[in-house]
Amino acid sequence: MAAISVEGVSKLWGETRAVDRVSFATAAGSLLILLGPSGCGKSTTLRLVAGLEAADEGRIVIGGRDVTTLPPAERGIAMVFQSYALFPHLTVAENILFGLRVRKVPTAERRKRLAKTAALLRHEMRREIRTLQQRLGMAMIYVTHDQSEAMRMADQVILLRDGRIEQNASPGEFYVRPATAFAVRFIGTPPMNLVRLADGPHGAVIAGSAGPALLGTPGEGCCSACGRRTWCWSSAPRAIILQCRRASPRSSISAPIRR
Repeated sequence: MAAISVEGVSKLWGETRAVDRVSFATAAGSLLILLGPSGCGKSTTLRLVAGLEAADEGRIVIGGRDVTTLPPAERGIAMVFQSYALFPHLTVAENILFGLRVRKVPTAERRKRLAKTAALLRHEMRREIRTLQQRLGMAMIYVTHDQSEAMRMADQVILLRDGRIEQNASPGEFYVRPATAFAVRFIGTPPMNLVRLADGPHGAVIAGSAGPALLGTPGEGCCSACGRRTWCWSSAPRAIILQCRRASPRSSISAPIRR
């Protein structure tokens, strides 16, 4: 049984669907990360699970109990907000620099120490959160726009885009088999490249080139909806993942690279 299950949940702000029929489940003892750019619905989804926002569609099940209409206090969960400030009127950077400014440390030295401290805090915070989650054996949903943070910490990553799930997979699966062009561009440092394929006399080649053939025979890996290869990307060492822009934006297939 899933510890937390979200089933077709939507949240509307007027005509805008901030969260659009989102469904996912996470097992007990696992860390699920909601990943995506600003405005994609990550925080709204988390607030829906916590009960800080009311779902307009769908249902939310926690520990086998339907909690969709229950207030936060009756859901048996806790939520930690993103706020690191010691002085509420100062930013995180200003809090870190406060003591240095009081001691009149030169500006260049302050910036150097700030960069070093910020990197250390991020690393330590990730480690502490993951260690605590594993030690307590609890299901946790974590929100971030930082793909490196998601890849390092999560058991399961859900990439959101415009209120919808773009891909739901393990970190390893995101690298080996990204589901869409958006996932390709969002995951990885640097991001993976996208190129257009065309049929050559001996198989698929990069459009505009004479080869070599990347796929073994003409027509191999073509979209069943339109019969063409529109975009592809290479993510795994020995495979090409293909996606057709004329078909469903979430459909993709894989084919072996010709050696």
